[in-house]
Amino acid sequence: MSKTPAKEPGKSKSNKSSSVLSSKKSVRKALGEEPSLIPEKYQDLLALGLLALLLIIFYWPVLFEGKIFFAADNTASFSTKTFVSDAAKTGTFPLWFPYIFSGMPSYGSLMAGGDRSFDFLNQLWRIVINAVTFVSKNPSTAWIIFYYFLFGAGLYALLRVKVGSPFHALVGGIAGSFATLSLVWITVGHNTKIVAVAMIPFALMLAERLRQKQGWKSFLLNVGLLAVLLNIQVRSTHVQMIYYSFMAIGIYFLFELVSALLKKEPIQIWARSVGGFAIA
Repeated sequence: MSKTPAKEPGKSKSNKSSSVLSSKKSVRKALGEEPSLIPEKYQDLLALGLLALLLIIFYWPVLFEGKIFFAADNTASFSTKTFVSDAAKTGTFPLWFPYIFSGMPSYGSLMAGGDRSFDFLNQLWRIVINAVTFVSKNPSTAWIIFYYFLFGAGLYALLRVKVGSPFHALVGGIAGSFATLSLVWITVGHNTKIVAVAMIPFALMLAERLRQKQGWKSFLLNVGLLAVLLNIQVRSTHVQMIYYSFMAIGIYFLFELVSALLKKEPIQIWARSVGGFAIA
């Protein structure tokens, strides 16, 4: 009797994994080559429009029906506003704020920031915020929801640079804006946190773009945009999230440096991105 030769277990597993990998590549290739029903030049605009529409529907009662979030942090802050407003009426700036931890310097407490009329970026950004939120019956909350849109849009832009697919980028943007932890912030009054967090994906996206080969005009444009975004983030005054975001960006640069060294890529690409971020 002839014996059937035994199969080598390692070889069988190797063939199986190779077959699965080949099938996945075939599927990805087919999906990539499949023509889209939406012209490419409209895909980003449609994706961001869909994200905005979902946020408007979700927050409709707050935006247009007069509903509010009874946020504890917002309520607590009302007790401190009288001190700042009374000082503003007299034309003086309070150097000492007595209502926090038995008293703190005003700048240290982040409850008063002085006159910032020289900050033209701040003035321009206020105009943008007012233009976007003027249709809402609740502008004091609508501006926070606008930052939820910016957070999702930033994730979308970052994933478009890293992944490329508009669909996958949109899924990431929606997931970020509607994540449970994200939704909690507006309900408890962590308003400045969403401002700081919304700028993180944009900062990472621009840091990634600075690594790409480009002319000096594109380089300066990306550095300028990054400077504006970091200005908005720092003005949020949420020290905790600003610290975490710079830590995340630092880890990103460290990862890219190690990756470049292991792949023996030119270090100038990494240095250009770090230099652009430092200038911003």
